[in-house]
Amino acid sequence: SPDDNFITLASKLSELSTSLLTELLPKYASSEITPTIQNHNEATFTKLIKKDYGRIDWSTMTAVQITNMLRAYTPWPGIWTYWQGVSNFKILEALQTTKPFPEDIDPNEIFPCANNTFLHVSKVQPPGKKPMSMKDFLNGQKGFKIEEFS
Repeated sequence: SPDDNFITLASKLSELSTSLLTELLPKYASSEITPTIQNHNEATFTKLIKKDYGRIDWSTMTAVQITNMLRAYTPWPGIWTYWQGVSNFKILEALQTTKPFPEDIDPNEIFPCANNTFLHVSKVQPPGKKPMSMKDFLNGQKGFKIEEFS
């Protein structure tokens, strides 16, 4: 589904593979089916994921790109940004939003992204703190300025 991330997708694939193995192993054991060798010329590889891949660049990334990063990099390396010059401010939950913004969302929860797109950030984890709602974070940050994120 469009809301899947690594965790939910891994769970779905685990359930699917369990039922598939239950069906196919007896057929393999009785030689009813035979394995097919993979075509190594068509195989694809990925590179090792590094923590820095989760860094958000607000000036070049659209809200869709950031949302996709969040889905891909949950739980590790997660997505993060700089806040007040300190790295590793984690964004834990966020969705793309459009103007006009829903009235029930605090405007300080809306982050401007590249190409005039917007991200509604609903859950964060400041460095050294426990995960919290963006609302709770904002309650503890009087004089909050979105420009403090980079």
